[in-house]
Amino acid sequence: TYPVAFGNTPTLTGSLTGDYSYNVNFSFTDGTETGAIARLRDVDSGLWETNSYKVSWIAIGLKP
Repeated sequence: TYPVAFGNTPTLTGSLTGDYSYNVNFSFTDGTETGAIARLRDVDSGLWETNSYKVSWIAIGLKP
């Protein structure tokens, strides 16, 4: 959930800030004006990571 809602779905960018020793894809899904979900997928196994991980992110969009 964003600290403040946007006027439209914002553009998101982010990166992993933890030490991950395996090959992963990081993405955002289910983006709306009020929030999005960060997802981490293990490329080798194809499984979605369910453990905690640290992410730095920024959302840029229009005011409501």
